[in-house]
Amino acid sequence: MSFLPRINHLFIKWLLLACLLGTANSVWAKAFVWKVSKDNRVVYLGGAIHLLAQSDYPLPKEYEFAYQSSKALVFEVDLRQTQTPSFQQHLLMQMRYPYGETLQQHLSPSVYKKLTSQLKSYGVDINKIRNYRASLMSMNLTLLEMKRLGLAGTGVDKYFLEKAIQHQKPILALETPKQHLLFMSSMGEGHENAMILHTLEENTHLGQIMRSMKQFWRAGDVAGFDRTVLKPFETDFPSIYHAIIVERNQNWLPKIEYMIHTPPTEFILVGTLHLVGKHGLLEQLKRKGYQVQQLDFKPPKQS
Repeated sequence: MSFLPRINHLFIKWLLLACLLGTANSVWAKAFVWKVSKDNRVVYLGGAIHLLAQSDYPLPKEYEFAYQSSKALVFEVDLRQTQTPSFQQHLLMQMRYPYGETLQQHLSPSVYKKLTSQLKSYGVDINKIRNYRASLMSMNLTLLEMKRLGLAGTGVDKYFLEKAIQHQKPILALETPKQHLLFMSSMGEGHENAMILHTLEENTHLGQIMRSMKQFWRAGDVAGFDRTVLKPFETDFPSIYHAIIVERNQNWLPKIEYMIHTPPTEFILVGTLHLVGKHGLLEQLKRKGYQVQQLDFKPPKQS
């Protein structure tokens, strides 16, 4: 079994920090898609879940509307650039510890033993991957469990990337693959034990976590996401939250503002956690005076 992930899976770990609290799933509820406008200029901003099951399709109608209403698509990173041999080599080098250093040196004996046992259940020998960083180990534990549950299918961003290629729509990105990797490679440094233990515990009920998270997403429940997904993340892992969410949002915001004020109309897709909360893109755009309207397609009235 291949242990190393594709780059489009790298941030799924931080989309899974949900409490086990569900919401009603309504076909006609609001979606995680917004129209952002100012001075007669518009972009669409959508929340992406990076891995979905086949049963999660079709997507809410608001996503297709935003896609059809846009002339270009914007992603966190251009996934096509992450599949080149040169970048894959760079990924492996960046995610390795320096020569002579191993993951075992960063974990307590008890945590390392638990990790070894869990990897063995997936058919992975820890001795073959002991030189890789805890951040990569954590994310791949989640990915392996999602594959086991049949939940590691095409996500929102990959789905629309393929559509954009098919329809020859321009594809843009908010950051380069190397910038994307830089944030990920340093994730959890100094907190390796806590990160691995958290992942191992989450994997015991990952299916239920994903069901709850996708209910919030499909219902367009911003408050639910903020309360039960984002706030626990910020509380439990403040340094990772700042690096993954706050810093990247600050880097993206000027680019998004530029897109709003210049043609063509773009559909911007980012991980759902980047949209919600006080540091989220939605609140920051509102504070800057932009009109932010959540798309909400109602069912036809019954006569």
